[in-house]
Amino acid sequence: MQSYAENHWVAPKSGAVVIASAVDGRVVATASSEGVDFGAMVRHARKWVARRCAR
Repeated sequence: MQSYAENHWVAPKSGAVVIASAVDGRVVATASSEGVDFGAMVRHARKWVARRCAR
């Protein structure tokens, strides 16, 4: 499963974990935060909020 970060989709690089259905336990997706730059996400969010509040 890809992550939407900093206005674009980021594909996981490795370390994916299985996400199972809460209903029947079947695998519905795999996901990983590998490759997501959390510092860059915070900077992006701060800039976005600053632009929104400046209006």
